[in-house]
Amino acid sequence: MGKRKKRNSNTPWHKRMDRSRRLQAAPHWIPKYNGKNLVKGNSKHFAVNHLCAVYELEQFGYQISDTYKQNLKQDQLDKQRATERRKVARKQKKLGRK
Repeated sequence: MGKRKKRNSNTPWHKRMDRSRRLQAAPHWIPKYNGKNLVKGNSKHFAVNHLCAVYELEQFGYQISDTYKQNLKQDQLDKQRATERRKVARKQKKLGRK
């Protein structure tokens, strides 16, 4: 019988990291980042939400304005509310058909 082939994940390693690994990798990644918005770039690179990216960047000493953080929190709450509204509407639509 032959050897079993190992299944490789299609998701890049930097998107599967937990917080401790991200905190180790970020100092190497940040100097290579050429974009304008470090929070957005960190969020996309490590596949975390913007608030998590802000928290981790603040641990490295980056200053992020309170208004920007409040806007991010409000956007996240708005997204959650919209998702809940869609769920309720879908459920009501489903009940209405039967």
